[in-house]
Amino acid sequence: MNAITEHQSTSGIYYRCYGRDQGHSALLLCHGLASNSSRWHELASRISMPEGWFVLCPDLRGHGRSQWRGRLTSKRWMDDLVEIIKSEQLDTTVVGGHCMGANLAIRFGQAHPGHCDGLMLVEPMLPQARTGKMHIKSVLRWVLPWIGLSALAVNTLGIYRRDMPVLDLSELDRKTRQAMAEEGNDQAMTSRYASPLPDLQYISTTAYMQALTETLKRVPPLDAITQPALCLISSGGMFGDPDLTEKALKTIPHAENHRLQARHWIPTEQPEALKKLTETWLSTHFG
Repeated sequence: MNAITEHQSTSGIYYRCYGRDQGHSALLLCHGLASNSSRWHELASRISMPEGWFVLCPDLRGHGRSQWRGRLTSKRWMDDLVEIIKSEQLDTTVVGGHCMGANLAIRFGQAHPGHCDGLMLVEPMLPQARTGKMHIKSVLRWVLPWIGLSALAVNTLGIYRRDMPVLDLSELDRKTRQAMAEEGNDQAMTSRYASPLPDLQYISTTAYMQALTETLKRVPPLDAITQPALCLISSGGMFGDPDLTEKALKTIPHAENHRLQARHWIPTEQPEALKKLTETWLSTHFG
C-alpha cells in the first residue's frame, strides 16, 4: 500500500500524496462535483506507479477540507493546481479527473501545457453528449450563476453553515457495493450518488452551484489537445451518451479510449479495471 501524507498549499488547498518519497513525477487526480480527494483513495493507495512517480489528490477549492465561500471558477482551480505543482517541484505531471474533474483536466492541459504532460479523462461531461438529469441541468445553465451569486451574497452577510463534515468516499463505496450485492441491483448507488440532496450535506450551496456551473460549461476543442490521453467512459450513459462521448474523444490526436461496464461512477463500479488500465497506460507512455 502506498504511504499517505497530507499537505496544505500556501493558499490553503488540502491535498494527499501517495508514495510521495518516490520522486518528482506525479499523477494528479481531480475529483468530481461535490466530491473530495478520498474519491481516489482506493486507486491511489493500491496502484503500481512507474519508478519515480507518486499520486497526488487535492480537495479542489470549495470541496472537502479546502472550504471556500468566495467565487469559484475553473481558472481559480487551475491556479491552485499550478501552485501545488510548483510547490512539489514536479518534473512530469499527468493531470486526470472524474466527471467535473475530467473537464477541469481538459482545460488545464490546454491552458498550462508546460505543467501537463498527459491526461487521464474518466467519464468527462461533454456538452454534446449530455443525457438525463445532466441534460436538464444544462438547459438551466444560464440560471445557475445567478443562484450561485445570490447564495454568495447571503454568505457575505455571515449566514452560512460553520461546520461542514468531510465525506469519506472510499468508505461510502465499500458500503454501497455491499448494499448492491445484498439487494441484487444498483439502487443503493443511484439513490446516493445521483441525487444532489445528500451531496449538500458536505458542500456549501454556494460552492455547489458554482461548481455545477463550471461542469456545464463547454470544454476547449478536443482536437487541440497535444498530450497523450487515457480516456475511460461508462457504457451506462446515465449523464452522457457513450457513443457521442466516444466519438468526441476520438478527435483527441493521441488518445487511448476504453468503454467500461458502468453507470457513471467508474472508480466505484470498476476499480480493478481502472487500476489496470491506468498502470498499463502510464507504463507505456512514462515507464
